[in-house]
Amino acid sequence: MWLEAVILLILVVTIALIHFYRKRKVDLTAIISIYVLGFVLIFTIGLSWLSLLVAFFILGNLVTKYGYSVKKDRSINEKVRTISNVWGNGGAALIYAIVYALSGNGLLLIGYLGAVAAATADTFSTEMGQVHSRFPKLIINPWKKVVAGTSGGVSGSGLLASLFGAVVISMIPLFFNMNPLLVLVGTLAGFIGCNIDSLLGATFEAKYRWFNKHVVNLTASFLAGIAAILLGILLGF
Repeated sequence: MWLEAVILLILVVTIALIHFYRKRKVDLTAIISIYVLGFVLIFTIGLSWLSLLVAFFILGNLVTKYGYSVKKDRSINEKVRTISNVWGNGGAALIYAIVYALSGNGLLLIGYLGAVAAATADTFSTEMGQVHSRFPKLIINPWKKVVAGTSGGVSGSGLLASLFGAVVISMIPLFFNMNPLLVLVGTLAGFIGCNIDSLLGATFEAKYRWFNKHVVNLTASFLAGIAAILLGILLGF
């Protein structure tokens, strides 16, 4: 049964990746990275938890189609996703998965959930929010308007989109009969992580060239994982 599930998951992921590759949404480095990340996660946290990251990568590519013509006209449409996108969005989740495999501490799985929820929330916020808000506000200076796509720019539509993304990804554990409170933990941690991402974008990314958006994504999702663990402790996990 386990082997059949693995084969089915690989088949689904392969079909999706072929589609996205043909549509020039991902390149070969991204595809290889996704397979490497996936196989490591299978043997560290199992299929049920891996499904969160699989869902994120599929949803993340699909949501780029939202208002694509508008984003293209404004030159803010997402370019081809590469190895940097994969590890920027999935690197923190991998860290939590490996530490869980080494320690056996279940709180690390909650950290994993928070990291994936943050990556999803940020992707939804970016891809959907900038369609509805041409001039968002800078998160560290709410009175200052910036051009859509500017690091650290936030809007009401973007915040709602981030919340929606966090809720969607955090509901997946319910399909595996996990604790329903994980939906609350994942949603809050994802929303927190998305805003941390904006703060880092408006500060460090804006000042240091090496602190690019991929480093921002990795850092924010890792911190979201910590937030999820703290929330899990408060809720008695």
